[in-house]
Amino acid sequence: MTPSHQFPTGVVLSLARRLALLAWARRANAFVLEDDYDSEFRYAGRAIAAVKSLDEDDRVLYVGTFSKTLLPALRLAYVVLPASLFEVYRTAKWLADWASPGFEQAVLERYLASGDFERHLRRARTCYAESRAALLDAIERELAPFSPRMHDSRAGLHVLLELPERPGTRAFEFVEAARRRGLGLYPVAPCHLERPAPSLAFVMGFARLSPETIRRGVRELGGLLAEGVGGGAASARACPRLARSV
Repeated sequence: MTPSHQFPTGVVLSLARRLALLAWARRANAFVLEDDYDSEFRYAGRAIAAVKSLDEDDRVLYVGTFSKTLLPALRLAYVVLPASLFEVYRTAKWLADWASPGFEQAVLERYLASGDFERHLRRARTCYAESRAALLDAIERELAPFSPRMHDSRAGLHVLLELPERPGTRAFEFVEAARRRGLGLYPVAPCHLERPAPSLAFVMGFARLSPETIRRGVRELGGLLAEGVGGGAASARACPRLARSV
């Protein structure tokens, strides 16, 4: 499970659901694997306590990574284990590989102990919050004629943008047209395993982009929609302002 920010919907699991999950694990004599991969990034309100912190029966395996908070190339993650699984996990780790990178772990340990990691997170949250605000504002301004729905949990490094007037069956056609215009879009369609996506929807990441780049990209996206790419009733004639802005 990914309770802090599910991919791709961005849903945050409520406290009631977290407690219900733990109650189920107790009844079923089961373990819960909690992947808390970007819980550090929340932009409003208090974060809900991790499932592991609520675990009174030692049934949660808590997994985290530094790929989101520092850099993917570091290749370091961690797991907090129930005591009953420690020997099993140590054996599985030994079979998988004999060691994790020692030098990188030593440097990271010093970085964490110094307090620099917490200061880095505060700076990162401020930076990402600015980019996120630019994305939400640009969607509201540029895509309003296309009735966008934003699924925003005020956490993580992406929001889910849904365009209900456009069919999800033509997502890849739209993505190809966008790439020809220099836009990198990531459709939600591959995440639907049993049926086609009912409408066009995209995972809109903002972590690596400046606010100006985000605004320019959303304007370009509005231009594609105004031209009627990917189907739907909207056209450039229906929205001349967007057609002129590109």
